This record gives sequence, structure tokens and C-alpha cells, in this order.
Amino acid sequence: MKLKIIICFFFISLNLVAQPGDYGYSEKRFAELTEKLKAEPNNYDLICERINLSSFNNTYFDIYKKSGNLNGELSYFKNATELFDDLNKLIDNNVVIGKHNIAEFKMLRGRLYYFSGDIDKALEGYLSALYLNDSLKNQELLDDINISIAAYYYNLEDSLTEENARQALKYVTMINPNSCNSNQTPDCFEREKKELLKFLKEEKKLIEYHKELIFSEYNSYIKAKNGRPRTTDYIYNTNELYFRTLNRINELAEYFDEVGNHQKSKYLTEQLLRFLPPDNNGEKYTMFPTEKIYGIAGEEYSKRFFKLHHNKDYESTWDYQEITNFVESIKKI
Repeated sequence: MKLKIIICFFFISLNLVAQPGDYGYSEKRFAELTEKLKAEPNNYDLICERINLSSFNNTYFDIYKKSGNLNGELSYFKNATELFDDLNKLIDNNVVIGKHNIAEFKMLRGRLYYFSGDIDKALEGYLSALYLNDSLKNQELLDDINISIAAYYYNLEDSLTEENARQALKYVTMINPNSCNSNQTPDCFEREKKELLKFLKEEKKLIEYHKELIFSEYNSYIKAKNGRPRTTDYIYNTNELYFRTLNRINELAEYFDEVGNHQKSKYLTEQLLRFLPPDNNGEKYTMFPTEKIYGIAGEEYSKRFFKLHHNKDYESTWDYQEITNFVESIKKI
């Protein structure tokens, strides 16, 4: 069995590093495996390789993924029955091959039910996989299961209901915020969380979430400022994080303006002026949402903010204590 597992991993690794030009090989190999399985229908290693050779287990999933559409999801499999048979054999026999285990197979079978339109069985499969030790010990798999459940609730009815939105938000919140491994945002699911909180009219929670994003960007800025050698890249990266911190504060100001709290919006906007470089005439400029409050044009705002974003020399004018006090004051808003 050990030799078979090594062979299975060899072919899985071939698939993981496959380039677009390898499509012909993968298709050919899939056909070969299908023929071999006719003679050895219970060969779990061949089944494992066939599933991993297809792209079904790497299907992109977010909360907007709708059910009942198999088109483009089956990869080399001719129909859902073939893939169901493969997954059922692995699940029924509690097969474990390396990191591939029953929790993953149940999650994949749940997604297959979802695409096939049998959403009740899909949820049953997700929940069954969610509480297995194999998923609890694997954050990536746990994230896949949680986003699958969130998509189930988000798309359960033609129009989103309050209860379904709360369930979708619950499972999105359980996902590792950095699951997309991006250094451009402190939360890969920012869009979904904001959308659901707005739908639920959870104004206080949304304000606190905006603050979380501000503090996350600010902490990254401080680490960059205090922990990297003074090089051109260091200055640019620190500038980038400083810019993003101010931009997050500006987003909170925009939200206050959106919900009609112009007093708090104006306060944040006026405070932000202290930390922005002057325009070409030596005058400080205001930011969004000041187009409504002060009349500044959005195009001018973007142009001047771009100047801050890419001005590597501006770092010499930063006042660490001042921006710290400003960020700390936001906690009390």
C-alpha cells in the first residue's frame, strides 16, 4: 500500500505543477485511468489520482457561486455519476491518502450535490465534513468547507433573507481572513462581510469592522516603519502601508457620510488633512466624501491621493506620534 500511495502522490504532483500545455497529457492520462478502473473498480489509488487529475477539487468557490449548474465543473468526467461513484467509494471505505481524507472527500461530494441541484444533501455533506478532526486540523480545508456553507445560505432563495444572510455571515466570519494569501488586504472577505452587514443593517458592527481594518493596516505600517532596513523598497512599502491606513480611515468617513452621520464624517475628513501632503500650491486638500460636504471633485481627490501614494520622499515628514494619536482616537468614535 505504501508504494501505491507514493505512486498516487507522484501523479498528483504532476497535476499540481502542470502547465497549460500539459492539458493533452492530463486528458490522456485521465482516459487511461478510466480504462484501468474498469478492471480494478476498487483501486483507491487510481480513484484518488483520477479525482486529483481533474480540476473539480480545485473549483473556485465564493459565496456568489450558485447551485444547479454542472456546466464547466466536471472537468474530464463525462457525467456526475462517475464522480459520485469515485467519491462514494473513498468515503464509504474511509480512505486516507496523505493529506487527502474523508473530510475532504465529503466536502467535494457536497459541492457535487450543490452543482447537481441537490442542495439539502450538499449542506448535509458540508456539515458532516465540518466537524471531523481531519478538517479541524486543516485550516485550508476548513476554509473550503465554510465558504461552501456560506454560499449555500447566500443562494438558498431567489432573494436573500435576513436569516440566510446571518448564516452566510456566520460562516464567512469563520474563514481565515488571509486565506487568499494576499498582502493587499487584511481580510480576503472584506467585500462579503461589508455587503452582508449592510444588508442586515448592522451599523454598529460595520463601524467596528471598518475600525478593525484601519488598525490592521496601521499595525502593518508600524511594523514596516520600525522593522525594515532603510532602502528604496522599504520607503515605498512603508509609504504604501501609510497610504492604505489613511485610505481605510477615509472609507470610514465615507460610510458615516453614507448613513447620514455628517458630523463624524466631517471630523475624520478634517483630521486626515493633517497627515496629507500639500497640493502644488502648497495648500492641504480634503478627501472624499467631501464632494458632498465641501464640494471637492472626486477626480482631483484621486490625483492628489495618488501623489501621496507614490511620493517616496514624503516619509521624512511623517510624525509617528501624531498619526498614532489620530488612529487611537478613532477607537472612541
